[in-house]
Amino acid sequence: SLTEDSVIGPTNGLTYVLHQLSIDTGVTLDILAGTVVKAENAAVLYVYGGLNLQGTSGNRVIFTSCQDDSVGGDTNGDGGASQPGMNNWGWIWVSTGGTAVMDHSIVRYGGAAYVNYSWVQHGLVYVYGGTAIVTNSELSHGYRGAELYVSGALTITGSDVANNYQGVYAVGGTLTMSGDQVHDNQQGGVESRNNQLVLENSLIEDNGSYAGVYLGYPMTADPVVTNNTIQGNYYAIQIQANGGSLNLPVATIHSNTAAGNTLNGLAIGGSLTEDSVIGPTNGLTYVL
Repeated sequence: SLTEDSVIGPTNGLTYVLHQLSIDTGVTLDILAGTVVKAENAAVLYVYGGLNLQGTSGNRVIFTSCQDDSVGGDTNGDGGASQPGMNNWGWIWVSTGGTAVMDHSIVRYGGAAYVNYSWVQHGLVYVYGGTAIVTNSELSHGYRGAELYVSGALTITGSDVANNYQGVYAVGGTLTMSGDQVHDNQQGGVESRNNQLVLENSLIEDNGSYAGVYLGYPMTADPVVTNNTIQGNYYAIQIQANGGSLNLPVATIHSNTAAGNTLNGLAIGGSLTEDSVIGPTNGLTYVL
């Protein structure tokens, strides 16, 4: 547990290994450009204060698995017998009151840990009431690239979210994405439920037999989904009603390019429990 402001920089020898670490409220940990941190099985970095990953374009901060020999050498000493993969370690947990700012960083091969004596899975960056800002970074080969749950704010800009089980998952809070590439995730690109969403100027591509963009209604505000290229998924955009009403089209969903999906449309499904209206769109066709 860190109780005072701290700094970690790159070493000239041994690689840092994360076991379990907590950044206390009011305390900041800065991790400098070029630093490599490898995480043990089920390790979690808990952020109740502040975390700053201060990479640069040519010298990134890397969080990865102890089984990843591509950086920092053969840390687990098995001569390359083991290979890194999804769920090798836990995640960066940004709790209520905590803030994580990540620039030019790579976080990969996590997503599973024991919490309260249970084996659970979450995003490589897991926001539970806190605030995370991810720019110019890579979130890959995890259970989810990033996850926002219950409350808080997650902003991802100019980043690559790829080769995860699921790209980005958000329930509650505020999710903002701009200029990202969300691709080659197994079960969907961006899933947003009961929250505020802004998704713009991004590529959502080849995310398995699921929707490129999934909107779970009711939402707390009309989702803003504009100027995205959505291709190679099953549905381009899916709206799933979980009770309540739908009033379509949504004016804030527009100017998206859908091509090469199994169904290049706006899929609607679920259960309506209140009077609803569906009108003509100026873009994607409805798919029932």
